[in-house]
Amino acid sequence: MFPGCTPSKSLPLVVAMHMFPGTGTAVAELSGLNKKADAKNFLVAYPDGFSGGCNALTCCGAEDDIGFLKTMVGRLTTTWKADPSRVYATGISNGGDMSFKVGVELHDLFAAVASVSGAFAGPAPATPSYAPKSPVSMVTFIYRLPDMGHSWPGASSGAMADPEAGLNATDLMWDFFSVHPKKRA
Repeated sequence: MFPGCTPSKSLPLVVAMHMFPGTGTAVAELSGLNKKADAKNFLVAYPDGFSGGCNALTCCGAEDDIGFLKTMVGRLTTTWKADPSRVYATGISNGGDMSFKVGVELHDLFAAVASVSGAFAGPAPATPSYAPKSPVSMVTFIYRLPDMGHSWPGASSGAMADPEAGLNATDLMWDFFSVHPKKRA
């Protein structure tokens, strides 16, 4: 168990996805979500994409990451008692792209999405019918450095950190998530 987690209390769940190439450990360090989760009382899961990437909108694999994430969220809502009306997705770069993808394809599971330096681009989003079938709140943090790289605004450690960004994506993301539970029909 960890701070605030008890079998009798359902907590929000944030699924944080990494860049390509990357790992769950890398996005955990970069995002600072563990510290935020301890302070604000929510769960965080950091799945590792096969071969360092997620099968997102424009790249990086052919695996059934949608099926994997659906199964993982189901397991966490059952085993860890994550609140099914407060499941959120975030990620950076390839993980940010994957956040958009789950917002569309797993609209029934995810209440909101916060993409950091990700894109809603590629063949699927170019099709007008590629949209959530039920409402999913979305926010995006697009941040470019002078050399055209991208980063996690406000992050203090990790290869893609930008502590001088003037805003903290993790803080703003949690503020956004905390007021956007899933509205069930």
